[in-house]
Amino acid sequence: MSRHWPHAIHVRAVLLITLLLLITGVILEFAPEPPGPYNQADQLFLSGQYQAALAAYQQLHQAQPSAATDLRLGTIYTIRDDSVLAEQHLWHAVELGLAPLDYDLAMLYLGQLYANRNNQRQAQQSWERVRTCATPQNACPYDGPRYILAAQWALQQGDYTAAETSLHTALQRVLAPEWWQAAQQQLALLQAASDPAAALNRLQRLNFEDTADNTDTTGLPWIKALLPSVAYDTQQLIAIVQTDEPQRSQLLGQLYLERRWYDLAEAQFAAVDPSSTTAIIAAAHRAYSRWRSGDRSTGRAWLRSLVQTHPNLVQVRMLLTLAYLAEDNRFAARIQLFQLNQLAPQSPDTLITWAAWYIYQHEYVQASRAYQRALSLADDEQKGRYALFIATIHQQTTYEVCTHGVRAAEEATRRLPDESQAWNKLAAIQYTCGEFDAAVETARIAFAVAPGPEPAFYLGAALMRSGYPSDGRTMLVQAADMAPASIWRERVEDLLAWIEQGYVRPKDTPAPRGYPPDQTATLLRQYASAH
Repeated sequence: MSRHWPHAIHVRAVLLITLLLLITGVILEFAPEPPGPYNQADQLFLSGQYQAALAAYQQLHQAQPSAATDLRLGTIYTIRDDSVLAEQHLWHAVELGLAPLDYDLAMLYLGQLYANRNNQRQAQQSWERVRTCATPQNACPYDGPRYILAAQWALQQGDYTAAETSLHTALQRVLAPEWWQAAQQQLALLQAASDPAAALNRLQRLNFEDTADNTDTTGLPWIKALLPSVAYDTQQLIAIVQTDEPQRSQLLGQLYLERRWYDLAEAQFAAVDPSSTTAIIAAAHRAYSRWRSGDRSTGRAWLRSLVQTHPNLVQVRMLLTLAYLAEDNRFAARIQLFQLNQLAPQSPDTLITWAAWYIYQHEYVQASRAYQRALSLADDEQKGRYALFIATIHQQTTYEVCTHGVRAAEEATRRLPDESQAWNKLAAIQYTCGEFDAAVETARIAFAVAPGPEPAFYLGAALMRSGYPSDGRTMLVQAADMAPASIWRERVEDLLAWIEQGYVRPKDTPAPRGYPPDQTATLLRQYASAH
């Protein structure tokens, strides 16, 4: 079901690099000192070239340390999630003395830094220090965004009431257009659970070309990197809230589940009419939501109850089996596997579950055979998803990745040509297997389908391995800039450091490995999303 809902969308950001804007004698842009020495570095920051901006700010700070350089370094280290360095520089800038607007900016970033650490008290205290202006309101441009950041943190903690309150407060402040849109979309998604009519009204009034009267059209380029990604299609949410029950609750629960809003998801699944045709599916998703939320005993008990009530449902029994495997309960998992084998020995779901068992036992030959058999028996509409999953497992285990893994990834791209994950997976496997020219072409397609740090990384790395170091470096830096707080930035820096220090030549650079912390839990998540 999840294939109908994209996992992420890119919120259209307004990037306006302007001269200093004066309102009632207050400088509204970030310029704690005369801007001359910082112009070039600031332009790099404002254009999203964070790697180059960091190097420029470090050089300026080494030449002449000041509150200005500390503040700039603190912001960019926060964006990179280098929290220790960020905290040091931001507080040092505050100690040296900052203009009111620059102080607000420092507090906004410090709040985000502490939120990233899950330190609610310090995050709240920092955001509370951001000024509120009665008049003119746009003299305090960071007042509204602090409430949106607080709402985002509350959502991550599962405090949906606090998130909704913060979003309402933010919308009463002056907001830059992209922040106003993000707040409206996030609030509509929350309201869809409790007040679908209000959510629909909000969505229908939301026009990406227009903004509300309380928006500041100058934009906020210095906090663009902090803007939360709403990551859903508003037109699809409109379609969901206009759908009749019980389908609406089922689809909305699935959308919440994908965002890891487990309590909201569970409530939606629980609201599905028990007499409807989707009731069993909803009950299984409800149990899975509880299991994913951390209450594994209750979620597992609900799944076990469903299996007892509907013993012939392969999909529900498969979820229970995978849950047992993820919890290292081999005995219980084995019992369910035998039951699955008796119910539907040639079902792709049964074979996928056996493959998970074999992987758990490190019996990769048997697992590979089970995966290939499942792929051959899957319905045409499911073959692409099965192929993508099988390619992922081969990549993560590295077992026969250059044979069965390549073939599965190629099958996934043929059947899912508009799916960026399929192209990314093929590019990654081709790179791992030394097929650098092929990886270049595949990564180009992946980047065209959905630009992002992953295809940019593999395109850059493959170009370097193919003898194009300049083009490769450009793409690698772009990958790091697109996701400065991600593993892709770390991989880029590791790769470039190895080359620059002379430990390896570009063509000898080792391929990055997969990180499979829990294969069975991964399988459970992907299977539940696909059903």
